[in-house]
Amino acid sequence: MSDSSDEYQSLDKIWEGNRLVVPSYQRRYAWKKEHIQDLINDLNYVRKENERRGDDEEDITHYFGTIVLDHSGTADLPEMAGATWKDMNIVDGQQRVLSVTLLIEILVEIIDTLAGELEDENEAMVGEVQRSLQTTYLEEYSTRRIEIKNDDDWDVFKSLVYERESPEKCDRLYDYSVPSQERLLTAKRTYRTLRAGRRERGSHRVDP
Repeated sequence: MSDSSDEYQSLDKIWEGNRLVVPSYQRRYAWKKEHIQDLINDLNYVRKENERRGDDEEDITHYFGTIVLDHSGTADLPEMAGATWKDMNIVDGQQRVLSVTLLIEILVEIIDTLAGELEDENEAMVGEVQRSLQTTYLEEYSTRRIEIKNDDDWDVFKSLVYERESPEKCDRLYDYSVPSQERLLTAKRTYRTLRAGRRERGSHRVDP
């Protein structure tokens, strides 16, 4: 799943020390609502199956598929003098990477809401989880961990993930003349059902 290994790796290892870049030659965002819903269903299945298993049984994991990266340069970290990440072009797997990033942004939003509902001790623990997601997958030292070289998709993705704009506001900002822009918006709208579902359940569990 990386530029140097064909072994299975956890998702965070793909981001570790890297900035992921979707090159301009890659096709635009193509996942539709049914693809996003399939991912949500798969992750919920994994969660429920692991909850069902006993303590002596090994947890199952979700296979996200192959992700192929190509080292293309370095990214400076302005707030960390002399520090750099590797710029890694996504050769294969960009649809999954972008979709997972949109999901993680929604999870950060959910945790942000959840933290305000908890006692101080639990709030601190949840806040640490939120910071870990934020710095591992989204942004660290004011440097974004993913970039799309296609301006049409990047404008919408940046608004949804890094500026945390609502789909409703994006509707006013973009005319979606490019189908991939609307697909990005649909993905976030679909993930936002997770927030609605948590509120309806009145639970502090984050699904998936």
